[in-house]
Amino acid sequence: MKYKITNPSLLLKYAYPCIEFWYKNRKLALKIKENQAKEFYKAANPTLLKKLKSVAEGREKFSKSLQKKLEKLIPFAICFLSKLGKRSGNETIIDEKTIRKYFCEFHRTLIKKQRKEFAQYKNILELCEVKVARIIEIRRKRARVKIFRDGEREVRLDFIDNPKVGDRIKVHFFYACEKI
Repeated sequence: MKYKITNPSLLLKYAYPCIEFWYKNRKLALKIKENQAKEFYKAANPTLLKKLKSVAEGREKFSKSLQKKLEKLIPFAICFLSKLGKRSGNETIIDEKTIRKYFCEFHRTLIKKQRKEFAQYKNILELCEVKVARIIEIRRKRARVKIFRDGEREVRLDFIDNPKVGDRIKVHFFYACEKI
């Protein structure tokens, strides 16, 4: 499948929180989805995570090599993004609209379909959903946010330029992904 990601930084602002969570929670990942987790941990390492985060922050370019490694970390997301993207000749274009549609709509639908299968991991599924929140307090590169209809959470602000109390943002796991 040949595809082009027009804004890798935006893609990683949404994907990186998930990648980091599962990297830090190996035992849990192996317990939930053993085969997928094994493939993930073959590809994942601290250097790769650092590079991916740097791309999300706009500090590093997204190379073909990084793209290949990302495919191994989030194969299902890449597959679905490619299906949702626009066709242009023999290539699929994964643009900002496609990225947001996948993470903010399609990803949520997939999570809801898994609620029964992973009932004992309900709290993790909740964190995995991309949600809209408002910043209510800022402490350096972290913020306490009010998630609409869903309580409060502390999130990192690494991907947000000039955050302010009152800003509406989208959150995924423990990161603010972007202002809205």
